[in-house]
Amino acid sequence: MTSPGRYHDLCTEVRDQTDATGVVVMIYEGEAGTGFSAIGPPEFCEALPAALRHLADQLEAGDRAARMRLS
Repeated sequence: MTSPGRYHDLCTEVRDQTDATGVVVMIYEGEAGTGFSAIGPPEFCEALPAALRHLADQLEAGDRAARMRLS
């Protein structure tokens, strides 16, 4: 078993405040550095890689669309 990461407490707080089943917190150059934490049931954690790939695809597609509008 791995130990909780540096943003585990924040991720837990977000889950508790939102009454969510699963939460991902990603921090870029935060006070404790860059990192992420994820909390959820096994099915959430198993689906996370595909969901993040889908999100990345959407972000890249939006970036391409924005560049095309500027051309």
